Amino acid sequence: MTESATHASRNAASKHKLSFIVAGIGGMFMALTGTMGTGDAPLITRLVFWIVVMEAGALIGMAVEIGIAHWGRLAKHPFLEGGLVAVLIALPLTLIVTTMRSLSFDLAFPSSNGMVILFGYVLLVSLIMTALGYGLSRNKVETEPTQPRSDIPATDTRFRERL
Repeated sequence: MTESATHASRNAASKHKLSFIVAGIGGMFMALTGTMGTGDAPLITRLVFWIVVMEAGALIGMAVEIGIAHWGRLAKHPFLEGGLVAVLIALPLTLIVTTMRSLSFDLAFPSSNGMVILFGYVLLVSLIMTALGYGLSRNKVETEPTQPRSDIPATDTRFRERL
C-alpha cells in the first residue's frame, strides 16, 4: 500500500470512528430530551432506542458515503453530496425507526401519511448529522497534512504517525 493510500485509509477510519462517536452522543441527547414523543418512556428504553437508531444511521451513512465517494461525481459539490447522503440514509433508516418504535414503545406501524411525516423527521435528523459529520471531518482533514514531508527522516515520520 502506498503512503498516500495508507494516509487516506487512516483518514477514512478516523472519520467513521468520529461518526459513531457523534451518533452515540446524538442518541444520548435525543434520549435525554425525549425527542419525537419518546419522553413518556423510561430513560433506559429511550437510551436503547435512540442509540440503536443513531448508530444504525451512522452505519448506513458510512456505507452510503463510501459508495458516493467511489462514484465521485459529486466530490466538487459537498452540499449536493451531503444532501444525497442524508436522503440515502433517511430512506432505510425510516424503516428501522418504524420497526424500533413498534418494538420499543409498542406502537402500531404508521399509515402511509404517517410514514411520510416520519420520513421528514428522519430526513431532518439525517441532514443535521450529515452536516455535522461533514463539518467535523472537513475541519479535521484541513488541519492534518496531506503529504508526508520529505525533509523528515522516515523513522521520525513513522514515530509521528504512531503518536
